[in-house]
Amino acid sequence: MERHLDPLDAETLATLESLAESTGSDLLHELAQLFIESDLLEKMRAAWAAEGPAQLGDLAHRLKGSSSAIGALRLSSLCQRIEERCARGDEPGQEDLDSLAQEYVRVVTSLQEL
Repeated sequence: MERHLDPLDAETLATLESLAESTGSDLLHELAQLFIESDLLEKMRAAWAAEGPAQLGDLAHRLKGSSSAIGALRLSSLCQRIEERCARGDEPGQEDLDSLAQEYVRVVTSLQEL
């Protein structure tokens, strides 16, 4: 996979790899596994369908932070947009969630390839 098309920020990945080397841990892979296992996208879909903007905004906030930590900056930005809409009491549209879902899949695929 070409790095310039990768949804993960190369600088963030390099920082995580450097931290892993200095601590003797597998930090990047551990964070990747936690991100994948969190299944926040499915939780967001369920909240959008049943629970309304407040719960969806909280989940978007969580996914924004997790995304940022692993270098998924575009995904983090999409989450921020949804979080802000929810904070105003606006329910995000299907297009917002579709964009988020597409980027989430790209991120998970990249994480699995690490």
